[in-house]
Amino acid sequence: VVEGEKRLEKTFYFKDFVKPLQLLNAIAFVSEIQGHHPDMELSWGRLFVRIFTHKIQGLHLNDFILAKKIDEICRVSS
Repeated sequence: VVEGEKRLEKTFYFKDFVKPLQLLNAIAFVSEIQGHHPDMELSWGRLFVRIFTHKIQGLHLNDFILAKKIDEICRVSS
């Protein structure tokens, strides 16, 4: 949770370009199923993920559900 903001953010660091791209694709797949899509920024060795509900410009239960799923993807793939 970003202090003073109503959003969840996390940066994932890697030692190459392929792994963050694979994570982005895995998150995209899960997000599409859930119907809830984070903002993501991909660069070499890094994937930045921001989650919040655009409609309410804040956090909703679905944001926390998606964040948990993303953490689970990272746990399983590491």
